[in-house]
Amino acid sequence: PGPSAVSAILSVAGFSATEFSFHGFFPRKKGERESFLARLASLGGIHIFFESPERFPSAIAEIGSVSPNLPLVVGRELTKKFEEIEAGTASELAKKWKSREPRGEFVIACEFPRAEETFTPIAKDEATALLEALKSEGVGQKLLTKVGQALGLSRREAYNQGLRSGGKTRE
Repeated sequence: PGPSAVSAILSVAGFSATEFSFHGFFPRKKGERESFLARLASLGGIHIFFESPERFPSAIAEIGSVSPNLPLVVGRELTKKFEEIEAGTASELAKKWKSREPRGEFVIACEFPRAEETFTPIAKDEATALLEALKSEGVGQKLLTKVGQALGLSRREAYNQGLRSGGKTRE
């Protein structure tokens, strides 16, 4: 797999990896770990980090307590002769590693669900009021048209609204 444990774990994880984040080592202190996991959960997506053998069981247990059904792939001694890869949910792997003595270097990959992005267009009268306010501040016609389109108006409506609004213009 090459010299990098990060690319090795990503190549076998089975996640739909169009992008991922690498975070170095998992934080040492419990409070930092909790805020780190909360931030990852809010971001969503694939996250990869390292962990030492001494802290590995507690890291997996903490991930399992925050998100028990989170899919994880754990690699031990990747890029070396006796590499080992295990996949499962965070709670499954926490139980499995509770009775084992961890040895070697660990890399953990997890995939948090992405938050659904929604776009709620604003009402037409709100869009025109915003365009009027921007025009009175000196925003030019081209930019007003683009903003109007971004707010859900047709190109013609946005352009005409920019023409109707009073005030000085600058491009």
